[in-house]
Amino acid sequence: MGARLVVNLWHGIPLKRLLYAANEATSRHTDRMKYRVEERRGYAGLIASSDIDSYAMAAMFYPLNYRQIWSTGLPRNDFLTQAEERLPRYIRDSLQLIRRKRQARKLVLYAPTYRQTAVSESACYYQFSDDEIGRLKSLLRARGAVLGYRPHYFRNSTLYFNLDRYIDDELIFDMSQDAIPEFSALARECDLLVTDYSSVYIEALYLDKPIICFGYDIEHYKAHEDGLLYDMALAFPGPIAQDFDTLIQRMDEALGHDGEPSHRQQRTTARRIFFKYNDSMNSERVRQEILKRLENQA
Repeated sequence: MGARLVVNLWHGIPLKRLLYAANEATSRHTDRMKYRVEERRGYAGLIASSDIDSYAMAAMFYPLNYRQIWSTGLPRNDFLTQAEERLPRYIRDSLQLIRRKRQARKLVLYAPTYRQTAVSESACYYQFSDDEIGRLKSLLRARGAVLGYRPHYFRNSTLYFNLDRYIDDELIFDMSQDAIPEFSALARECDLLVTDYSSVYIEALYLDKPIICFGYDIEHYKAHEDGLLYDMALAFPGPIAQDFDTLIQRMDEALGHDGEPSHRQQRTTARRIFFKYNDSMNSERVRQEILKRLENQA
């Protein structure tokens, strides 16, 4: 990397155990140790969202020294709270597209993460039945809502989540990266986020949006795939549904609250864990850290 000042902005606040912190089998398969270790040695800084997040990042990004972690907040989160007119054009375009799709209806966003199918033969992607989709659509109609489907871009199995089969552009919409490139537009617009172990829920949490975990395989994921950095009871301030019946019930409850507080205290606690700042100034703090180091190099 030569004389360059290399700063890793990363792409989210991790819930999953990744890299050096992952379960052993997953770490061996995914971390590609040798060149990743050398790459990390060249970082001038690695961005973290909070002091607690900085400890997790230091554990995952060994051999970084803890002093190389900058608790500035994530620049990408500035897009969550900036005034709409200050957002980049492509995000404003995405906001308009989402609004055309949802019209005056509530938006439920389903955004699951990938599974480690190359590491564990028993890792699986949930397959919705026709009956389950019928029940889901009935709920959406009853609650004046639509569902946006946002699968993880990493498709590592021929047997992937099958919800894309049911996209009808009436009640269920494609909101993948191809359709909506930047997740912040969806976080701003959604009324309810359903995910599993994806850190996208933390962006919804930043905006104090209600969240549900559809953790149909949570025990398997913790033991045989990436694993989780945090106790979900503490870090996930929303219901955890381990089967479809419970998921539908929790969605119905969340959509029926009409703005009433739900899991309010847990959300406050989780926000303190994950966010040191909430002021749209994360990018500016990173800029100041870079300028300081450039001045020291001069």
